[in-house]
Amino acid sequence: MSAIDEVVAALQAVVDELNDASNAAGAARHEADDAVAQAVALGANNVVVGLTAVKDSIDKLAQQVGATVVVANDAIGHAKAVADGT
Repeated sequence: MSAIDEVVAALQAVVDELNDASNAAGAARHEADDAVAQAVALGANNVVVGLTAVKDSIDKLAQQVGATVVVANDAIGHAKAVADGT
């Protein structure tokens, strides 16, 4: 395996882990949405405020993970281009 192939494989492993993190963030967001709905039903306004902050943090994390996936995929593309001599 060439050095470029090793870089591509390593970057692909990073992308796979980031995709797992993105999926986990999506599940956490869903759970937070459910908790907010329950808090609203109970009239627990302070809990709603706190959970909304948690949801916002999850959303920011998911955005950062998504942006990192784009960067990693670009790096994979560049590595493959170098390997191909293009």
